[in-house]
Amino acid sequence: MVYGAADTRNQTAPARRLLLHKCEPVDFPFLLLILTLLGAGLLMMFSASFARANYETGNPVYFTVRQTLFAALGLAAMFFLSRIPTEFWRNMALPVYGVSLVLLVLVLVAGEQIGGARRWFRIFGIQFQPSELAKFAVICVLAKKTVDYGSRMERFSWGLLRMG
Repeated sequence: MVYGAADTRNQTAPARRLLLHKCEPVDFPFLLLILTLLGAGLLMMFSASFARANYETGNPVYFTVRQTLFAALGLAAMFFLSRIPTEFWRNMALPVYGVSLVLLVLVLVAGEQIGGARRWFRIFGIQFQPSELAKFAVICVLAKKTVDYGSRMERFSWGLLRMG
């Protein structure tokens, strides 16, 4: 058996494709852009929250450290999610979009009211805003439709009007 190769004899075809997916190389200009924006955001957070964090917690970098941990989790999630084949995201676009629409309607009825607005669910002690899932779902659906329609997307009637 070759180093790093998985035994795929007893696995289903989709699982085998997911394991054997050849990862694309890292897009370094895009990664540099993300890290630059992340660094600038953390620097602004430090500048804006230094006095408040020191006053409220006694630790002047409390909010910055906390946000840095969330940024690291986000970067790790970005790395692992980028290893999933695009065909998986293409197949999941419409189901995720449907779930997000249901959650957006459900939050109006059963959502937690915070600051006078019903925008949140509390699931296992964690607050969740369905609109964040909806943003991801819309991007996936638009990407799927762009691939499905192909060259027709270059026309105004297909590209801008139907996607808008």
